[in-house]
Amino acid sequence: MANGITSMAKLIGIPTREDVEVHIDHHYTVVEINLLGKANVRREDVHVMTETTHLLLKLYMPVPESVYSSTRVFKRGQIYSIPFRFIIPHQLTSNVCQYEVQTEAVRSHHLRLPSSLTGFDKDNLATNVTKIQYSVRARVFSIKDGTPEEPLVPILESEHPISILAPSPEDPPLIIDEHDLHYVLKETASVRKNMFSMPTGQITAESSQPQAIRLGLDGHAASSSSAYINIAFRPAAPDMLPPQIKIKSTRVLAQTWASPRPAPSFPNVGGNPCREAITLSTPAIVDSTRTTPWIQHVHILEDEVSERKAGGSRGSRDITVVGNSRSLNESVPITHTCSTQVDFKLPTSSHVFPPTFHSCLISRTYTLEIKIAAGGTLSTAASSDLHGPRRRILSEAFRGGVA
Repeated sequence: MANGITSMAKLIGIPTREDVEVHIDHHYTVVEINLLGKANVRREDVHVMTETTHLLLKLYMPVPESVYSSTRVFKRGQIYSIPFRFIIPHQLTSNVCQYEVQTEAVRSHHLRLPSSLTGFDKDNLATNVTKIQYSVRARVFSIKDGTPEEPLVPILESEHPISILAPSPEDPPLIIDEHDLHYVLKETASVRKNMFSMPTGQITAESSQPQAIRLGLDGHAASSSSAYINIAFRPAAPDMLPPQIKIKSTRVLAQTWASPRPAPSFPNVGGNPCREAITLSTPAIVDSTRTTPWIQHVHILEDEVSERKAGGSRGSRDITVVGNSRSLNESVPITHTCSTQVDFKLPTSSHVFPPTFHSCLISRTYTLEIKIAAGGTLSTAASSDLHGPRRRILSEAFRGGVA
């Protein structure tokens, strides 16, 4: 069998045809055409390899009687064309996820149609350990009188993979707390001139979630986005100047979470991950970076207000009044602040980004990792969700440390 299925299903409906070429005569009764979707997780141990498959989707295409030949015989050397069209659903049926979950929000995600994790003509940052695969399968049956209905063995069979970028609604930003293992909204590090010198101060980077990115229907185009990072430097001595800020790298991390058992929760949030993550990354395309000049903030205690002339901000200096109860190093009542904006895009010319999804066995999430050099290296990251048409990255949170 051969077919005319394209390598990527860009539309919700897939119109095409199935061509059947036979080398010997075949008497048949019926032709069955299915659209199948499966999740596959493979685990390799020292002594054994296990493979778990979860059927996500199985659609039947009715073949009208007008397509069949009057003799119900496929003759040798002839090609028979059977047109078909599938409408890909946005939602899976409820029997796909009948497992115990922590919240109905998790079940709602498990019932969304996940995108393919294999078969694209570009790098989709996935391995062969986990697969979300869709295919069109054609089978020819010859049913004789008196033959039991089950099981039927096809006399001809062929299956052709297709790749789907599934539509997905935008979700609200994640709620992250200090106990979350994957995301940290703020990170602090010591600044040194070199490895052996004393710290010149402490620097803190903090960010909110970046703006969403919209993907095109075919995944080959995407809008740009921006990450905003607020930076504060607390010098160890009044004469210590703030360091120069530089963006060392900006990368997109693709995390594929998988488990042979259905997950009861989202794997990328909370303190107890229910799945293991395989992380692959690629550099983001940085359009521009802008860092504001350092502003010096001088803190004075309330008792000193009457003894000082407080006139607000003047140039690059800002005077702030703090309460006596606050813990403040009176010898260095200075903080320097600045902010950095990183405008970036996804490398869609070389990669395809299946929109973020959470299925029973497999999840795909994305993280934007930004490494900042400030007399050393401070690594931060912002998580993002990709959604299919209307597809966009839904930014989740800011993450510290190595992803």
